[in-house]
Amino acid sequence: MKQVIYVCIAVLFYALGNVITEQKLKPYTQFATMIYCYLPMIAMTVGALGLMKSRGQTISFPAGEAVYMAGLIAIVFFIADGFFFSAYTNNADAFTVSSIAVMFPAAASLMKFAWTRQVPNRYQIAAYVVALIAVVLSERGNVTQSTFTP
Repeated sequence: MKQVIYVCIAVLFYALGNVITEQKLKPYTQFATMIYCYLPMIAMTVGALGLMKSRGQTISFPAGEAVYMAGLIAIVFFIADGFFFSAYTNNADAFTVSSIAVMFPAAASLMKFAWTRQVPNRYQIAAYVVALIAVVLSERGNVTQSTFTP
């Protein structure tokens, strides 16, 4: 249950980030936005590591092959963020971007299948269909809303 709470909190912060990006950072290029998002993250990470060290907590860094995997994840997130912020610079709105994110589980499931050959069960497939319907309805709602907006 703890992991669900963590993800729910993350979703709230991602939603807030989407609204801030749409309302305040849309006119800037994706890479300028990325640098201004990454710099505070680096500073906060260094601060959090310093706090952990001052408390005597164990800090475990990747070693061996995990370093390469962490590097690969960094590249993947950089590319994903580039496309994410590009959506906003190409006039996406927070609702559209957030609703498309509902498709993460389906995309992750396909990638997991390609990696492990583990097939999703019928409940997961039903959830993907519902997610697809949610995306279509939200996009349709955006078209309807923009029609009536003065």
